[in-house]
Amino acid sequence: MEIAAVLSSLRRLAAAGWALAGLAAMLAGAGCATVAPRALVLPPTSAPLPQPVAPGGELAAAESAAAGDRRDFALIGAGGSMEPLYRSGTAIVVRETGFRSLRPGQAVVYRHPHGHYVAHVLIAPTAGGWLAAGLAAKEPDRVLVTRANFVGVIRAAFAATAPVGPAGWGPGARTAGGP
Repeated sequence: MEIAAVLSSLRRLAAAGWALAGLAAMLAGAGCATVAPRALVLPPTSAPLPQPVAPGGELAAAESAAAGDRRDFALIGAGGSMEPLYRSGTAIVVRETGFRSLRPGQAVVYRHPHGHYVAHVLIAPTAGGWLAAGLAAKEPDRVLVTRANFVGVIRAAFAATAPVGPAGWGPGARTAGGP
């Protein structure tokens, strides 16, 4: 199956809340054995699909989108934990919001104890906070999302139309995904 067809199908399925299950079924049907079905992470119900931008313009597009609201700021992702939805280099707009408004399936950002931002999906509330995980994870994060480390929800995303490495990120870009 061509990548364009897979991406097109993923976008349609994500809108219906079935991105992970649909992608796994498509890849399995195409003879690819790289995605094992699992039910750790709920399909992200409120994670925005990345809007395509020219390579190198991801962060500028996110910063422009964040400029309209003082609660918003932009980050650029590093790592593959949120693939297939957000690949490394995708810029996100994070909105600072109340902890009590969180729901399973939301894509959020929290601050890891080591200081870096983490952008993952909420799985379920616990007595101590929220379980979260990346879409590509086999188990939940070891760190709970709590009132103390919660930063905000992802409200927009921007990805290059072609893959871009760290050289395209620009100086001084804050990142989500760790060192």
